[in-house]
Amino acid sequence: MGLTAFYAALLRQRPAALLGLVKLLPLAAGYLKGGRTAPPEETTPAPAAPKEPPGLEAELDRRQLQGMLKGPLVYAKSRRLQRRVAATLRA
Repeated sequence: MGLTAFYAALLRQRPAALLGLVKLLPLAAGYLKGGRTAPPEETTPAPAAPKEPPGLEAELDRRQLQGMLKGPLVYAKSRRLQRRVAATLRA
């Protein structure tokens, strides 16, 4: 939620940043599809992890996407609330 809210705030303050964000779309799409965005840093094999419950990975992906979609909406709601509070304090 935080990353997309940050992007919304950035675009509000600097609309010219849209071009730079559009250039990131292929990388973001690859990330959301489950592709690697950077090579792994660790070369030693990790110890075996416990078996995941079925459907866990899909559920986490779904929740991550929901959070990314909610980010700009939550940012806009926060801005509205801040304006109301500021107006109340000025009055």
